Amino acid sequence: MDRANLAFRWEVFNVANTPLFGQPNSDFSSGVAGQITTLSGDQRTMQFALRLSF
Repeated sequence: MDRANLAFRWEVFNVANTPLFGQPNSDFSSGVAGQITTLSGDQRTMQFALRLSF
């Protein structure tokens, strides 16, 4: 008797979608010194997986 198993996975990272700010700009010769203009992480990310074992 052959058996097969099907598994589904859904993973979510940063569910609340809170911003992860980067480091402040340290170039004092520009007009953006001390401002945060980048993000250090990704926004909300989801991934799906389907696995068939037999």
